[in-house]
Amino acid sequence: IALAIEGLEDIPVIVTLSVPQAFYELNQTDKQSDRKVKIACGLKSTYLHSDSAHHYHMQAENYLELIDYPFEIAPQDAFDFIVHDDSHHTIAHRFYISGKHSANMGRLQQDVQQICQTYLNWLGDAPFGSDDYDGYTFMTYASGNDYGGLEHINSTSLVTPRSDLPTAQEKQEPSESYQRFLGLCSHEYFHSWWVKTVRPDVMLNVDLRREAYTPLLWVFEGFTSYIDDFMLQASGVVSQKSYMKLLQSQINRYTQTHGRALQSVAESSYDAWIKLYRADENTGNAGISYYNKGTLVALCLDLTLKAHSEGKYRLFDVVKAFYQLAKEQGEAGNRIRVGMDNNNLEAVISQFIDKQVWQDFKAKYVDGVEELPIKELLQANGISLNDDNKDNTLPWGIAVSENPEGLMVNKVLRDSVASEAGISAKDVIVAIDGVKATKKQLQSVAESNLESVTCHAFRRDELMIFDVANKTHSGISANPSLDKVSLSLNESGHEIWLSPSFVK
Repeated sequence: IALAIEGLEDIPVIVTLSVPQAFYELNQTDKQSDRKVKIACGLKSTYLHSDSAHHYHMQAENYLELIDYPFEIAPQDAFDFIVHDDSHHTIAHRFYISGKHSANMGRLQQDVQQICQTYLNWLGDAPFGSDDYDGYTFMTYASGNDYGGLEHINSTSLVTPRSDLPTAQEKQEPSESYQRFLGLCSHEYFHSWWVKTVRPDVMLNVDLRREAYTPLLWVFEGFTSYIDDFMLQASGVVSQKSYMKLLQSQINRYTQTHGRALQSVAESSYDAWIKLYRADENTGNAGISYYNKGTLVALCLDLTLKAHSEGKYRLFDVVKAFYQLAKEQGEAGNRIRVGMDNNNLEAVISQFIDKQVWQDFKAKYVDGVEELPIKELLQANGISLNDDNKDNTLPWGIAVSENPEGLMVNKVLRDSVASEAGISAKDVIVAIDGVKATKKQLQSVAESNLESVTCHAFRRDELMIFDVANKTHSGISANPSLDKVSLSLNESGHEIWLSPSFVK
């Protein structure tokens, strides 16, 4: 833990990491293996070795810079690669993996390099591309089920299920699990431009002791969540068909979140501290994720820009224009940054689309809760949307997990027979119609024509009895269908959208 000293946050900080020789010996059981103890960090270090310890000396310009350089010292597999900016300068990249795994490192290197190069083809250069930075570093810990990532100015710290890493038998088209890991890499990599360089104005000179509130997280996480998967197909690492599956999962998550009619994506952004990071069983009924809806707002904005400029401008131009504003402060890589607020967001977007079009779009889909015009925009760009009737019902309108005690209720839809009966999330249903509760029994009863069914459940340690009707007062059935679509590519019409000008 790096603690700040009040009043001294702006002075240079020198850190020495001293690692006992015994740690190296303990973790180097196979002398022939390339998996040696290494340091992974985006900050340059000076290495010294004594008989008893290994020392890494680092210096950061100030405290805030120091804490933007996580490090890991562990037995790690690693590879290096380079990408080129538009001035033909090379930028070094390093990729480290710790934890138990058997990843196909050659395949991973090929795919990640391809993705990173596509970002440079689009944006021209990188905020970590100067001599001030030691290139870019991916730090990955392979675990059982953990998943996530955190962006830093020239590195990212990732944790992934080891099953998401590519195998020795990985097919040319990446598996769905491997696509998920590549999407994580793409997401955090793009954050170097779009969060660390272009950032919400309230986070330019942020006081880390206090929460910073902004209605613009949908721009930063939403744009990133749209672009991360888009770049997988733009780089050629995944097929356009696979990208359709990734996009349809975002659409289905959105349409199955009833809270989208109650909370705008701007409100969701502002409420991040009190809602997104303190989610409960009712979150989906009361609100919407600025990641999920932000992704689809970004999609709609991209296709709206394309439609109103006759294909000349895209969301990629908006991002690049903001990055250019940051670079007006100095050369890329010299700790440049620019803050975004609603005013300069409107000013930049209005360079590419009529201001009134943007204001109408924002009023409906950002500040308002109107349904996003996803279907119309995708159909206009060569994509077919079809109803998907496979596994698309939710008996009683509840999401449950089955265990020896019964059915644990994880979520109850707002307008459902379970909600009207009084069933709540975290109840454990033990019997339905006098029979032990199982998912199969729940499905069977929900599909029956019984007017009412008795349900026994424990709420904490109290036995509760509910009468569950076969439909709600508003007419919703006991086995409601979920809004679910599948996307497919038409023979033509999608080429311009999926192949922007920077795709080579």
